[in-house]
Amino acid sequence: MCFIFDIESNPQNKILVKAVIQLSHGLEIEAIGEGIEDQMTADMLVSLNCNYAQGYFWSKPLIDSEFIDFVKSYSEKQPIN
Repeated sequence: MCFIFDIESNPQNKILVKAVIQLSHGLEIEAIGEGIEDQMTADMLVSLNCNYAQGYFWSKPLIDSEFIDFVKSYSEKQPIN
């Protein structure tokens, strides 16, 4: 089940995601948000102190050579944190 999908509009999912992030930090584990598809969701995870995120918002899955090109072109942009 994906809790990130409607985190902006579903208060129960937001509470659950916040709790998972807090739990991971309490265990000294970095939290990674997966399946991010838009700026609003990325911003929400930043506000919840999520350490990292990945998803189609930044890129579709890539083969290794495409990934290298992507990283080179993306190096000037800011990461989630």
